[in-house]
This record gives sequence, structure tokens and C-alpha cells, in this order.
Amino acid sequence: MKDLIDYIDYHQRERVLPNIISLYLLGFLVFSCLIGGDAFNGKIENDRYFVGQLGRYTEVPQFIFEVSKLYALSYIIGIPAFGAAMFFQRRRP
Repeated sequence: MKDLIDYIDYHQRERVLPNIISLYLLGFLVFSCLIGGDAFNGKIENDRYFVGQLGRYTEVPQFIFEVSKLYALSYIIGIPAFGAAMFFQRRRP
């Protein structure tokens, strides 16, 4: 019975991880489009915060700029971590 539970858990995780990555990417893209870009492509000038996208800048409050920066940073760290998790999940016998 334990082997069956492990088998089911393994295959459910195999389907769930790609969905989590897809939702995370979609959330990042929607958030970036709604505010006009992201902080990694943005800039700070004279205590004014701008998010950037394709060479265009949009002024945003500092809080939104910081949230965008954290979201982009977590995306840069999170996607490779999820990829590694998927790789090691598939290697499991």
C-alpha cells in the first residue's frame, strides 16, 4: 500500500510542478504588464521610481517598485529551483 501511495504522489507532483511554474510565469508577466514593466529594467532618479519595459519607463510608487524587484528576483531564483526539482523528481525510480 505504501508503494502505491508513493507512486501516486510521485506522478501527481510530476504534473503539479509544471503547472506551478506556468502560473508563476503568468503571474509575473501579468503583474509586469499591469504596472508597465519590471524593476530590473527600471531605474531610480531623484527619489522617483520607474519600472522599465522595452526602453520605456513608467513611474510607480516605491512600494510597487520594491514588490516588482522582489517578484523578479524570486522569479530568477525560483524557476531554476523548480526546474531542478522537476529534474530530480524524474530521476526517482
